[in-house]
Order: sequence, then structure tokens, then C-alpha cells
Amino acid sequence: MRAIAILTPIALGVAMRFASAAEFTPNTIVASGTAEIYANPDSADIDIGVITAGPTAQAALLANNAEMSRAVAAIRATGVGDSHIQTSVFSVEAQHPTDRNGNTEQSRTTGYVATDKLSVTVDDLSQIAKILDAAVQAGANSSNSVVFKLINRKAIDDEALAKATENARHNAEIMAGAEHLAIGRMIAASNNGFSFGQSDTEEIVVTARRRLDSPVFPGEIGISACVTAIFSINGS
Repeated sequence: MRAIAILTPIALGVAMRFASAAEFTPNTIVASGTAEIYANPDSADIDIGVITAGPTAQAALLANNAEMSRAVAAIRATGVGDSHIQTSVFSVEAQHPTDRNGNTEQSRTTGYVATDKLSVTVDDLSQIAKILDAAVQAGANSSNSVVFKLINRKAIDDEALAKATENARHNAEIMAGAEHLAIGRMIAASNNGFSFGQSDTEEIVVTARRRLDSPVFPGEIGISACVTAIFSINGS
């Protein structure tokens, strides 16, 4: 009987740790498998910000509060509830001049900049353009961008994990076949985790005070799964 253990390069580190934990024995093959499932996003976070400047911190804040109040009112007018609006960044920073060598003169202040950013969560993706346009027209002038998300992903995770397991068996069969061997049952398996990414979707940025005339295309989101499995070898 021959003992054989074949590892794919991607899974080498994980497989060795997993094999040790599973009391790796001769006459087995360790193989990795991956799968990626694509789905339409079901939610989005809109980043909406207001940046204002003033000679004093109070002046910058007052201007910022006025602009942001108008932006929030415009967002609410589109039907977004307060529970979907959250402050993500709020700051007031002093602005310092630079000397002829480009060094910042910390002892001098030329004014202040106030930054207030909101994260607006929407479930109706058809409303994104309307919300962005309303906020920009009301005074939002910073980081008016969109990031799409997939909240209800349990079924997709399960499908990706099942296909990754099937792919691990397929890879084991290919490697065993090269040695004229056949694999048997799965002895153990490890879920190496999921990864998440957008496919064919670019971040959408709206320039301040420009009307959003083009539609928003959410594209698809990919969920990837990776599995490392140990299979027995038949007839070795």
C-alpha cells in the first residue's frame, strides 16, 4: 500500500495545520476547493458630507450646521427615516500656513475647517440617485459616494460553501487520478472562511451641486468560499 498526500499550493499552510489537527494519516489526500457565487446587492450605504471653513472654529461650525441641516432635511424629504441616518465623521480642525520651505507653522492659524459626514442606509436601491441628488442640491459637498452591500446572504454563503466542498473533491480526484488512484469518503473538512467583493460595480461619486442625471447600476456582489478537506484513498 502506498501513502500519498497531495497539497494544492494555495492551501498548503492551512492544510498542514488542519491535517495536524485532524490527526493526518497515510493513504489520504488533502485538497482545497474554492467557489464564488454572485448576487444582486440588497442594500447600500450612501456617504454624504459637508465641509465648511471659517476664520474661527465657531464660524466654521455654524456654517457647517446650517449646510448639514439643509442636507438632512432634503434626505428626510425623500422618505429616509432617522434610524437610517448616522453620523460617521465629525471634526473641527485648525488650518496652519506653510513657510517657503513647505513646513507647517503650527504656531499660526489661518482658519478652521469643520467636517460632518453621514452614512445613509437604504434598502430601496432605486432611491439612491434621488437621495444623492437631493443632498447635493441642498449643500452636501464631500464624499457623496455609494457602497453596495448584501445583507441577506445566508443562502448564498451556504451555496458557496457547498460548491467549494465539491471543488475540493474534484481537485482531489484530479490529483489522485494522476497517480492512478481513486479517492473515497471525506474524512474531515475545514471551512477557511468567506470573502466578499463587488463585481462590475464602481463606486459612485457625485460632484457637489451637480445634478445626478444618469441611473445608478448596483451590479453584482461576489461571495467566495474556501474549503480544505481530507479524503481517503481507495485501493492504494
